[in-house]
Amino acid sequence: MRHLLLNIVSVIAALAFFTACNTTREGSDGGNVLVRIGNSTLTLTELRDAVPQGTPEEDSVRLAQNYIQRWIDTHLITDIVAPQIPDMDEINRLTEQYRLSLIEDAYRARMYNKKGEYNIPEDTLKAYYEASKDYLKLKSPIVKGVFLKFADNSEQLKDARRLFKSERQDDIDKLEKLAYDGAVYYEYFRDRWIDWQKMLAVIPSDFGNEPLSYPGNHKSTDLSADGFTYLLYITDYKAAGTQIPYEYAREQIRDAILYDRQKEYDAALRKQLREDAIEDGKLVIY
Repeated sequence: MRHLLLNIVSVIAALAFFTACNTTREGSDGGNVLVRIGNSTLTLTELRDAVPQGTPEEDSVRLAQNYIQRWIDTHLITDIVAPQIPDMDEINRLTEQYRLSLIEDAYRARMYNKKGEYNIPEDTLKAYYEASKDYLKLKSPIVKGVFLKFADNSEQLKDARRLFKSERQDDIDKLEKLAYDGAVYYEYFRDRWIDWQKMLAVIPSDFGNEPLSYPGNHKSTDLSADGFTYLLYITDYKAAGTQIPYEYAREQIRDAILYDRQKEYDAALRKQLREDAIEDGKLVIY
């Protein structure tokens, strides 16, 4: 163990030296061997590549030490102890199966990316929405509005209370300036839908034990808790179970169309590969 620790210290010292230099002389093995376990070797080149360039010296030493220890721990098992495991054949089979799956996925993704069908016309998205209305229902309420959080002693709080429910554009602009000057948290979402659950997560209230129906019955909220004041004004609201607005469902629809297209492309690609391989004599089915 003492010998191992001395080796680790020398490796770290070597890493620090080579990190400070632009070049290093490498052996015929493509790098200076630092640790050897069975048939596996850890080289200085590998270790240096594992530590990002420009890392401060203290952090470099720590990263190198962790990398070396992980490498040793891993190879002590894979190179020394693994032959003692009775089901290694099954592990090797699963490993090969996983490797082939990664190769297959990488090839299919590469071919589909080359096809470049990521831009879906707006009319296609809207047509999908119209055809799927019966299934596109909200699982939780969504709202539009404005939300602010101020310290109770904030100088901007008085004016914010006066402005946060206003629909006038100049008042909205003034409120935004107040928010940037003194708000702890500010979110303007009058122009987009957000999940009501997001508001539940940032406002410390049980909303009268009716959290999901609260935004349908209360347009504005002004409450103080633990030294902070929370201002919420809701300009629009959709209850759970109602139709999802198109603009809120748009990205979900886009993802669904892309998923369907990729499935269709994968099926066509597999069919074409089989046909080509049979024609070339590379695939023979007995």
